[in-house]
Amino acid sequence: MMRANKLRLGIFFVASMFFFLAVVVWLTGGLGGKKTSLYVCYFDWSVSGLNVGGDVMYNGVPVGQVREISMAPDGRLVQVLLDMDPAFAVDPTITAALVTTGITGSQDIDLHRAEPGELRFNGPSDLTFEPPAQVIPVTQGMMQKLDHVADRLAKAVDILDVEVLMELLSNMNRLLHDADLDLLTESLVSNSRHLDTLMTTYTRLGRNVDLLVTDIRRELPGLSSDADTLMERLGRLAETLDAFALNTGAALEPVSRFAGQAGELVPLIREGLDGKLTPPRREVSW
Repeated sequence: MMRANKLRLGIFFVASMFFFLAVVVWLTGGLGGKKTSLYVCYFDWSVSGLNVGGDVMYNGVPVGQVREISMAPDGRLVQVLLDMDPAFAVDPTITAALVTTGITGSQDIDLHRAEPGELRFNGPSDLTFEPPAQVIPVTQGMMQKLDHVADRLAKAVDILDVEVLMELLSNMNRLLHDADLDLLTESLVSNSRHLDTLMTTYTRLGRNVDLLVTDIRRELPGLSSDADTLMERLGRLAETLDAFALNTGAALEPVSRFAGQAGELVPLIREGLDGKLTPPRREVSW
């Protein structure tokens, strides 16, 4: 009886151990756990707040997790290994960025397709070493862009010569103090009145121009019709004058020939008349 109880207790203990091991293996992803694809990103700015096991999302949908965060072989970049869902297609347009989640400052990696002209950093061609997996280029997130702007502002402030700025402000104060502000104000008011008068004149001129354009558009069809009629009448008059000139030329041709012949007869007639009308000469005797 004792031997049978010990046997049952041993079987129960062995079964419990196998069940515990099976649960542990299932929870750790072993023995048929979900397969993943390995990718890597390289950042040359702070990844503070990004932790191992952090989410990798695509447009807000989880597609992987952060496996490891370490320094890159060049000792300058931060290397982040990603376990990605094999069903998620990573093409050359996919880009990674750090995004802040919550108010604790923790960060995740957000994947998106790069927009045309978007700056991408640390791609495969930018590395000086062999990466352990396919590289996903990175782009600056909102926090990195704000830090970049703040750094540029700080550098701009450092460049400014404070003494020169103070001297400029002092000169402006002196100029305003020495100026006759009342005279300046009166001049501004007078100029504004002239400007109002000028604007009124221009407004009236514009209205008159509009009325003139309206009248021209209204009278233009009648003027065009009268001009066409005048041109038509002038054309007919020109044709009549041409015909009259031709007829007149034909009628004056015989008169011209007669005048020419008469001109030839006048010397002959004059010569004949001179012979008959001139008295004979008488001889003078002494």
